[in-house]
Amino acid sequence: MESRITVECDFNNHNEIILQIRTPVDDTDDSRDKQLKHFLQSLGGTSSWLKVEYQDRHRDGEARVFLRAITPNQLQVEGTAMLEQANLNRKFDKKK
Repeated sequence: MESRITVECDFNNHNEIILQIRTPVDDTDDSRDKQLKHFLQSLGGTSSWLKVEYQDRHRDGEARVFLRAITPNQLQVEGTAMLEQANLNRKFDKKK
């Protein structure tokens, strides 16, 4: 089965790295397609925001990156956290 998740480079945007997820068009019996479709439906119509969580050490010892949908109910809390982080970054940059 061909991967639905690809890593691409946008040469027109300063070589920006893009993770692209192709959605299954038709119904399928593949459990991975069903899980992917469910994840993308959690975004569709209610959110276009994701939270990226990086963990140095996952239970198997490898680093992992988790992408989680930010629901409308979580948007204010996550937005506040992002603003607080931006303010900390600004203060740190001024000290340099």
